[in-house]
Amino acid sequence: MTILLMDVENLYRSIGKRFSGRLDYDKYVKFVEERFGVPISVKMAYGSQKPRDAKSFISLLKMLGFTTRFDEGIDWNIPITLTAMELAKQGGMVIFGSNHKSLFPLVQALQEKGVRTFICGCCIHPILRQLSEYHEIDESLLITEIPEATEGSI
Repeated sequence: MTILLMDVENLYRSIGKRFSGRLDYDKYVKFVEERFGVPISVKMAYGSQKPRDAKSFISLLKMLGFTTRFDEGIDWNIPITLTAMELAKQGGMVIFGSNHKSLFPLVQALQEKGVRTFICGCCIHPILRQLSEYHEIDESLLITEIPEATEGSI
């Protein structure tokens, strides 16, 4: 089983800081699937906007097969950890769409259980680079043309 857990707020901020651009989620998923030669079994996206303020973005993610969890002001670290540990019981690989060093103990625990981990983010913390396979997001995974701003777009 291949699991993708994305912190969309983290990706939005780190990509915006480095590139002044936005992630193309369709390209991102295709990149990861091609890299490992397997389809992603579970795709989850976590965001810190009110769901009503991110309707268009949530709809896009759902069209791409993501289960979404959005709520304003929520720290998703514990829910991501619980999800990763539960789904990883089936083995396989967990891919994290984030750069945050707080993933370190989770990645370490998964690896100790024999689960392969991969970090695909922007400005990935050095401690994660040492611990896990990783890919730094580059311009090839960004939206090439930024559409007009719409309600709730990230």
